[in-house]
Amino acid sequence: MKFPLGDDIRLKAIFSYKSDIERLREAPISDDQNITEKTGEWLLQATVGNSYQLRWWLRGYGERVKVKGPIGLRKEFEELAANMAALYI
Repeated sequence: MKFPLGDDIRLKAIFSYKSDIERLREAPISDDQNITEKTGEWLLQATVGNSYQLRWWLRGYGERVKVKGPIGLRKEFEELAANMAALYI
């Protein structure tokens, strides 16, 4: 699945489930996708369009993904997580 809309960004995200990474290896999200493993987690780096579709795709992974960069996108997800947690307090 490729994300063609919006300006390009360099996505950096940490995935915690091997099955998610296996899917990403089978169906890359960009031509320059790179996945590296570190102590049971996988760092995905890929140039993708900065779009609503990207955010929807990332949210679909829930707690299995942590957005590391770019910083603006990371802050969006930090705020989203905090707002969602506040609903359950």
